[in-house]
Amino acid sequence: MIYRSGVLSVKASGGTIYGITGKSPVSGFLKIFDKASQPSFGTDTPYMILPILGNVPFDYEFAEGVATQTGIQLVATAHEAPLDFITKTDPVILQATMTATFRFA
Repeated sequence: MIYRSGVLSVKASGGTIYGITGKSPVSGFLKIFDKASQPSFGTDTPYMILPILGNVPFDYEFAEGVATQTGIQLVATAHEAPLDFITKTDPVILQATMTATFRFA
């Protein structure tokens, strides 16, 4: 699955993530939500937050897998705080060129 910034609904039911690879033109964070629908600003807490560096490939491998119960939603943001979400000034969203590949079941 290829992902290009913003909010991505990877799966609307529980699943297991085995890896995420990609590259972003700017530093930021990938927030994974255990949720069947799009996360809500300021209320939904990420299941996991992964840092990414600008212009540096990233490769997160989860040998045992990261299991979710209700779904897999992903948000790219410049902000690490768990309840911060995408804003119109978020550089990751404005550039809209980050690409990531997921391996999940």
